[in-house]
Amino acid sequence: MVSEDLSGSDNERPPLPTPDELTGRCDGEENETSTVDGQSYVCKAGVLEPLYSETDEYLDEGSTTQFVPSCNITAAEGMNVTANPQPWPEISSGAWLEVAGLSGVYYEDSISPSVGWGDVNVNGSPESNESEGDGERVVSTGLDWSCGYEYEVKVPVGYDPDISYPVMMFLHGGVTSSGLEFYFRFLTGNFYMPTDDRYIIVQPAKKEVDWDPKKALDVLEDVKLNMNVNDSRLYLTGLSMGGRGTFIIAAAMPDYFAALMPLSPHHDPFPYTMLAEDVSHLPIWMSHGDSDNTSSYEMAVEMADILDGLGAEIEFRTVVDGEHEGWFGIYIDPVAMGWILSKSSE
Repeated sequence: MVSEDLSGSDNERPPLPTPDELTGRCDGEENETSTVDGQSYVCKAGVLEPLYSETDEYLDEGSTTQFVPSCNITAAEGMNVTANPQPWPEISSGAWLEVAGLSGVYYEDSISPSVGWGDVNVNGSPESNESEGDGERVVSTGLDWSCGYEYEVKVPVGYDPDISYPVMMFLHGGVTSSGLEFYFRFLTGNFYMPTDDRYIIVQPAKKEVDWDPKKALDVLEDVKLNMNVNDSRLYLTGLSMGGRGTFIIAAAMPDYFAALMPLSPHHDPFPYTMLAEDVSHLPIWMSHGDSDNTSSYEMAVEMADILDGLGAEIEFRTVVDGEHEGWFGIYIDPVAMGWILSKSSE
């Protein structure tokens, strides 16, 4: 199956710039922060400096300044559900809803985007210096990767609150979706949608390297609280980093989804093949181009072989001469999408 290509939008993340490459004069306010390729920088005395190093320690050990993210509500522990602290927007047939409330929630086990591409995936946020009351507390949007997901919901046309609907959660590629909101809304807005089996589309936006199961759970439970959802027909799909995120989230929530559709899953920062046993009980439809120079086709084939050996219901499609895209042609395909929509956890 050869899929249609789209213009490039999800390239492999380049290496982080070194401090020497970005250190220099800055025109911003004192302690103003900015983020470049996942690394946070702060303006100190007119000089741009890394806010923290890749070992998650502040560079200025003598400073009493405490940098904090903009979210200030602590998430529930473990995989316990965290309630959205803000009311939902009004539900309207066929509309896109923007839900931002969970972005005000702080998740202490978030993974910094400045780490994770090396040999070790470090958990936790940068350690701030303890203040004795004579320090300064500075809100840094450069640390907002530790906050919950903002997300969008596509309400089915003719939505009836008395009818339970399937849910399709879509995970974007790359580290963030910044600047690509229109692209992803266009992509998901054109998913194959049977007129007699309409479903809710949920697409969160992340700011860290990998997708976080806890944050994804809170999003889905928030949707279930505000819309009529068919619990036996919850589906998870994603592309590139979202494809690997599909495996990561499903492995941590093994009894939650009815089926998975990871497309061109990315191989870094750790091989997702280690998650095969955790998802082998789920129906899985995979696709990968054999000329993909961004995500490893070989790892995708290995994953499919492992799953097959574990007795999983696995459909694997090689896109002959396919590069790192072609997702549009899959998501509009009634055969491929009909496959995942036919699955139920009952």
